[in-house]
This record gives sequence, structure tokens and C-alpha cells, in this order.
Amino acid sequence: MMLMKKACYWWCRHGDFPPEDEQECVPSPRHVLEAYRLANKVSFPQLSEEFHLSEQMLRRIFHQGHGLDSMQRRRILAGRLDIPPELLGLDSVYWNRQDSWWIAQGYHAFPAGDDGYPNPGAVICWYREQKKKRLQNGKRVSWTQYDLGQACDPQTQVVQASVFLRSFNILTACSLNSA
Repeated sequence: MMLMKKACYWWCRHGDFPPEDEQECVPSPRHVLEAYRLANKVSFPQLSEEFHLSEQMLRRIFHQGHGLDSMQRRRILAGRLDIPPELLGLDSVYWNRQDSWWIAQGYHAFPAGDDGYPNPGAVICWYREQKKKRLQNGKRVSWTQYDLGQACDPQTQVVQASVFLRSFNILTACSLNSA
């Protein structure tokens, strides 16, 4: 009988979590959340009261991963459960800084969001104004919300959207690998 050797990932020192996907770059956030919730002896009713979410929604987050596409939600949960930010795919360099660190990095003076990072809405509005699109008549106009939605449609426009966003040196959730 041959024994299969179990893979050891970079996060092994924090816990035995399965990878999020076949690329095996990060641990599964729902498994991380549940392990740290149990380790901190925090109940769903307790979290429900703190976050003003139903227990049912919290169970969906912790057991099915619903709502974990929100970086702000991941930051809040990581802070509450003392989870190292990198385990949830978060930035560990600027984690919990209260200053406007992005200004020191040479970016526009965006207002800070509740999570200590630039307010995403303000960032999008500012960059939208900086990058004008050219109409067929040659006139240059700002991008609308509809334009951005069309550019970021993952089914048809992945490459176009990534080129657009990379022109601003913005890291995106879109990946050319999925095109």
C-alpha cells in the first residue's frame, strides 16, 4: 500500500486549510473563518448581534463562502477574529494603518473608507474622469457607469477591461488567464 504525501502550503503554520481552488495560491477563506471562529469561541448569535446580520447569512458566509468577494467584509472578519490578513487574501503590509498611506505612495488624495483603504467609489470616479473615451465623432468624454460595466463584463470583455485598468496601474480581480 502506497501512502500519498500530503501537500504543505505556505499557510500550514496557521492551520491545515484546503486551498481555495486548483491554483492552490491561497487557503479557502470559509475554512479559515470557521477555524478561527471556533478557536476564538465565538458563536453565530454573538456575531449576528455584532454585525447586524442574520445567523442564516453568517452561516452562508462561514460555510459556503457567500459574500466573501467583499474585501471590506474580509477585513472586518479578519479584525474581529484575529485572522492574519494574508490568510483571507488581504494586504498584510498596509493592514490596520490609519494614515492615508496611498498618498505617500504617489497616488491621488482619495478619501479613506471605513476600512482604512481608499474609498473604492472615489477611486473609480477619479480614474473615470482621468481616462476619457473617444466617440466616433472624435469628441472625448468621461466613462459612464454603463461603459465600465461593459468593459468589465467577464464573459466578453476580459482582455479589454484588463488593458483599460492596467493603463492606470490598477490591480484587478479580472485575470487574463481566464480569457
